[in-house]
Amino acid sequence: MKYFIISLLLICPVLLHAQINNPVKWTFSSKKVSSNVYELQMKAGIDQGWHIYAQQVPENTVEPTVITISKNPLLKVEGKVKENGRLKKLFEKDYNATLPCYENEVSFVQRVEVKGAAKTKIKGTVRFMVCDDHQCLPPKEIEFNLPIGG
Repeated sequence: MKYFIISLLLICPVLLHAQINNPVKWTFSSKKVSSNVYELQMKAGIDQGWHIYAQQVPENTVEPTVITISKNPLLKVEGKVKENGRLKKLFEKDYNATLPCYENEVSFVQRVEVKGAAKTKIKGTVRFMVCDDHQCLPPKEIEFNLPIGG
């Protein structure tokens, strides 16, 4: 019994740490807005107390959120990725800078046009860094792959 309790005490911190390592949950979807135009929606659900940074941050500070769409000859990317969320400005003393970030949730939206009546897939990555008041986790890259068109 004594060994069981000691093992449990050693395992609990590992399990708690594993839960902290994923404070951002991503969902990906596409929405048809006209005959051949779609909006790719990349939504981040952010755990309480954590934040991710906007796409544009001052140089030599934190890692911004970067959305990359893989090249596809059947798709034309229209404009830049838009951010939909409540932008917060947070002063980071480590960088002596006020940095734009999002808490709770944010959606990134990219319009794409499918050439012709083709059915294809839109692939890409989201690279982001998540921080709380005490720490930043290493940047993470999430892949997405959605059917589109047709």
